Amino acid sequence: MVAFGITPNHFLALLRQFFLLGVFYQVVAADVYNFSQVEQPEISYSSFNNRLTVLGDFDSVSFYDYVGQSNISSSETNGSNYLYVINSQDQFQPLYEVEGDIEFFYKIEDDSILMTGDFSIENLSSPLLFNTTTNNLTSIKDWSSNVTGTIKTVFYDDYYKLIYFGGDLIYNDEIYGVAIYDWTDEKFVNSPFKGFNENATINTIIKVEDYENTEYGSIIFGGFFYSLGDEDLLIHTFWESESELNETGSYINKTNTTVTADPENLVSLKFATISTVNTDSSSSDASTGIICPGNEDTWLLADDNLGSWTATLPFEVTPSKLRIYNSQSDGTGVQSFRVITSPSDGIMNLTYIDPNTEKFVYCDAYCPLLNSTYLEDLVESNGISFYAVNNTRNEGTLGFGKNYQEYEFVNELSIDKFTIQIMEYYGSQAGLSGVELYQYGVVTYANDSLNQPSCSDSETSASADLTDSSVWSGYEDVNGAHLTTTVDISNGVPENFGVIFYPNITYSGNYSIDLYTPGCDYDNSCSKRGIVNVTLYDSSSESLASQLIYQTNEEEKYDTIYTGHLTVDDGAIPYVDMFLSDLTTVTGDEVVFVADRIQFNIISIDESYYETVSNNSNSTSNSTIEEYLRISINGLFEYSLANFSDFDYDNGQDVAENGTTNTYVGNSTINLIGSTILSENATVNGLAILNSSIYVAGEFESLYGDNFIGIDLNGNYGYYNDTSNSSSVEDEFVIDGGLDGSITDIFVYANDSLILVGDFDATVNSTTVNELNTTTSTNDSIRGIALFNGEWYSFGNGTDTEDDIYSFTNIIFNNNNEYFIFNGDNSSLLIWDNSNDYWIESSDFTLNISQAITLNGYTFASGQLAFMDLYNANNGAYVVGDPSLQSLPFELTSESSIYSSGIYLNSSMSAIGGNFVAEGYIYNLIFIDYGDNNYTFGIADVQWDDEVEILSMLSYEDSLLIGMQNGVTIDDTKYEGLMIFNLSTNSTSSSQPESLTINEGNVTVNSFVIDSSNNTLIVGGGFNQAGDLTCNALCIYDMTLSEWISPSFSSSISGTIYYMQAYSSSKLLISGNLTIGDDTGYFATYDLSKDEISFNDDLNKNLNDSVKYFILVDEDDITGRIIGIGENFIAYSNGGNGWTRIDDDLIMNATTFSDIQLITLETDDDNNDETIFNKNQTLLVSGFLSHEVYGNFSSGFYNSSSWIPFLFTESSSGSSTKINQVLLNEESTISESTYSLSKGGKVMLIRNVVGVAFACALGTISLIGVAYALYAVIGKNKNYNSKTLESRVAEKEMLDTVPPEQLIDSLDHAKHFTKTTAN
Repeated sequence: MVAFGITPNHFLALLRQFFLLGVFYQVVAADVYNFSQVEQPEISYSSFNNRLTVLGDFDSVSFYDYVGQSNISSSETNGSNYLYVINSQDQFQPLYEVEGDIEFFYKIEDDSILMTGDFSIENLSSPLLFNTTTNNLTSIKDWSSNVTGTIKTVFYDDYYKLIYFGGDLIYNDEIYGVAIYDWTDEKFVNSPFKGFNENATINTIIKVEDYENTEYGSIIFGGFFYSLGDEDLLIHTFWESESELNETGSYINKTNTTVTADPENLVSLKFATISTVNTDSSSSDASTGIICPGNEDTWLLADDNLGSWTATLPFEVTPSKLRIYNSQSDGTGVQSFRVITSPSDGIMNLTYIDPNTEKFVYCDAYCPLLNSTYLEDLVESNGISFYAVNNTRNEGTLGFGKNYQEYEFVNELSIDKFTIQIMEYYGSQAGLSGVELYQYGVVTYANDSLNQPSCSDSETSASADLTDSSVWSGYEDVNGAHLTTTVDISNGVPENFGVIFYPNITYSGNYSIDLYTPGCDYDNSCSKRGIVNVTLYDSSSESLASQLIYQTNEEEKYDTIYTGHLTVDDGAIPYVDMFLSDLTTVTGDEVVFVADRIQFNIISIDESYYETVSNNSNSTSNSTIEEYLRISINGLFEYSLANFSDFDYDNGQDVAENGTTNTYVGNSTINLIGSTILSENATVNGLAILNSSIYVAGEFESLYGDNFIGIDLNGNYGYYNDTSNSSSVEDEFVIDGGLDGSITDIFVYANDSLILVGDFDATVNSTTVNELNTTTSTNDSIRGIALFNGEWYSFGNGTDTEDDIYSFTNIIFNNNNEYFIFNGDNSSLLIWDNSNDYWIESSDFTLNISQAITLNGYTFASGQLAFMDLYNANNGAYVVGDPSLQSLPFELTSESSIYSSGIYLNSSMSAIGGNFVAEGYIYNLIFIDYGDNNYTFGIADVQWDDEVEILSMLSYEDSLLIGMQNGVTIDDTKYEGLMIFNLSTNSTSSSQPESLTINEGNVTVNSFVIDSSNNTLIVGGGFNQAGDLTCNALCIYDMTLSEWISPSFSSSISGTIYYMQAYSSSKLLISGNLTIGDDTGYFATYDLSKDEISFNDDLNKNLNDSVKYFILVDEDDITGRIIGIGENFIAYSNGGNGWTRIDDDLIMNATTFSDIQLITLETDDDNNDETIFNKNQTLLVSGFLSHEVYGNFSSGFYNSSSWIPFLFTESSSGSSTKINQVLLNEESTISESTYSLSKGGKVMLIRNVVGVAFACALGTISLIGVAYALYAVIGKNKNYNSKTLESRVAEKEMLDTVPPEQLIDSLDHAKHFTKTTAN
């Protein structure tokens, strides 16, 4: 993650330890992800005018809010992927390091995620189950030993707890395309249909739920396949016989006998309500007339119009087939149609005999109907008048005649309305000449009107007699109309009061007889319902059976009153009477008696109704016929759970054998769409259910468009038909002609839209495309990525990629912003900011995730995640009092840049120095005028050395004193170490100090101290000479005379000074790496009154390295509290007893310090014993800090006993980052100390603030405060023991050239900020 410090793996190990130790405590199992918040001290932002500036070497910066944040917010992951958990505050933690790429997440229950892809976690390979409650990973048991291939999709059936894996898989060496895993029992189970054909690939799986029976429904597979593993399931065999057709065309079985009995009966449409759409005005009456085809009526639609014909029945029936007579009028006729029934409101699956091939064919949305002339010629050319065979159930017949075709209802379902919707027509008009509906068995209604046949001239029909018709009335409930009466039984039950049913049965044979009784809930008569006596009589009026039937049922019911043989003899038929029983016991004097219908179901017909056909009859030649119907599948397969409810899952055995009928795989509309609508060898890559529709996407052509079509579901039954055990399809529909290229996948978004990805550019029909990208785009192409919600939306510019996009996910992140993330081949990534409608660059922040899912309030994501509060920081940022982070008001243009120093010139202007190039060709020093809309400017009359770096700055009167590493050229003259800039003229001063030089290495000026009484500048750093003078580490510049002054001890001192601060009226405390005479040390005192320097033994005690910067907490007392930092340590001294380190909790081999600063608190910290600093203070430490618990951060507080991380930084390059300096508003950086000199005057020594060379840090608020103390020491009494000081003559000669504005005589204008650099 970083060049040093806590690595991600180290942090993950610590994280797990913290869980165990209770650092991340677990309240309950569901709260395993406890984000330990970091409570920041209450800083008094008002004490520095609500602005804190951080400068350093970083690209982005963020507040530290919770434990471990910095270790997981950085993008420096060295290419590693992680599994993250994210809470609602955008806080996230890595749970596991992931080797490889997780491609897809799938929700398994409310607390588990199935992860697939090419990856492993802790030596566990994909696919893996992750439990979000326990934080545990579980392998799919025995996956590697049972399954090979690549997973492309997963579906979880939460009712059966089964996980369906789809892909180019092979399970158990013989099941292709799919593997099914029992999540509860942790074992694989057999696919009941044995998967798919060899080399099949399953790309997508969805489920159409059965909301009435939740254990059922249909699972729909999409992919590239053409058959099932158990191919016999696709073959529906109906019979195997030797047969022929006689001269009338009747079906003959293998014994050469003709069936003259028909088990199906016409449903009367006489009292049906007929309605039409777009009927021709000339044939409006014919819409009713066609229910009796023999009357030669023809119903026609208006010219060049489509329309429909609907019959609403007064009762419910279960139809077996529909016979349709096409228009006999020349130039008219129906070419294709569909049948829609109610209450299912779905398109019916039909089976018919193709007259051209005499083979069974399925149809649904477009069922063909031959032209009447063509059909008649075809039938007559075969020498027959009609063709009929056993239907697919072997319960009735199916065929065609000269003027009609029959269509069997594949699914048994009750209907009360049916519509014939015309889809295509011949000539100029669509029309029909007849419609007949059939059902199995014989139904007789108590309401005799309903028994009347559709054709009034029909010779036979069922009938019913009421013993007293005047007292009966009709009542209609959800199941249709029935009769009801209220009988007065105060004087006893009347004898033989009721109804007699006379069924229209014409064949002797075996029957079962069902009596239907309406429910009492519908008319609220339950308390008054009684008992009826039902008796069956044979054709000779002998009683065959008698039962007492209670009518107190709440819902409709039926009772089987007889099963057995019935004889029809010379027109005499059996009948049933239903009379009110005298056993009826009700409270009161009235009983409610209801009567509905009775149904005779044909079990078998007596053999006497089979006629032997002579061998010399006029018939077709004998042949062996093995009729079967193969259900074709092509890229789509509907697996009905109800159909397979009795299947032997354990053995996966074959059940479809020759000569038997299987109903496991139906000819559902979904299966038909694949085989009849999609092009051959279609590939379905995506299926989605949205807004009552199934969307099919992939690579195919179709009548409904290419690569993308829709299927409307009937929502009345929850999109599923319990009767047919299949998806309730209402219609297929075109979506703008489809797309002009293949679709890789589709994803449901927000339950109202689809996201499509693939190799496409536009819709086939060039549909209008709306543009989502409103900020930068002029591209309305849906190239490769599109959103569809009934209209098309383009994401505009940014979707161009040569890589195939294979996945989509969305995530709510970054202050409730929503992002769409598209992953493609070759690790390509596209990120769309859906909250602001534009594409973002992946370098803005790291959101390189492949999948995200939200469960129980947490979001789980895989990939690389890094989020910072401020990006594009350009090495600096403002912390304002919200607190919040703001960018500096300029951009850097150089690749390698660093800020090393900074200063507030006044409350509205600051200067920042370092080594950089800013926009506008501003080099190394930039001024920011906050009062002038953040106007920025630089120094125009300077030529900078390539390796120059501004290390320290001090503002004094109208001059800005600039300490440097290396130097600049002004008017062709080279100046090293120190430069003076005139703030009133915004130009370099006309008089510049001569260069500081060093024997080896680079010159550095690290520290300044102003003696305003003498207008001299005390300079500390790394140098040997000032002009021609010997000045080792410390030199004095007389700003009045523009000359360097060498202290008397200059020849006896060597090394580097890092920092200087006044602590009395005439003394400075100096830290550095120094040699004085023959001794070496790190702390020295400089007595200005004596011009002497010496080591401070108390402060050098138990000190093993240089102190780069220190704070005199008690200001004028070097025996009091002092805080100091070295390159790899931080310590305090109190009472002159040496140093005590406070970095025990830090990982010191990974920590470097750059800056310290005392910050004022809003309220006192009562836990602070003031050993180190005051109760109203806290210590802000900056650099690069690595903590045992918190990980890495760049700035943090030390509250006298523990560390609190404040800010952390990162670099997009992956290099280590740090904060070098914290800069506060100038009003909080000035403090005064007055001292009584021997001559009674008051002087002030301006205390400078320096940074440290090793970290390029700048001083902080408390350091600047001592500036006035040094001023007080020197004051207006210039007392340097001048006889020991050497002056350059040349500089005396320059005295008259010093401009007046450089003469500083006001203490109140003394301001500074400096930086130190180590050699």
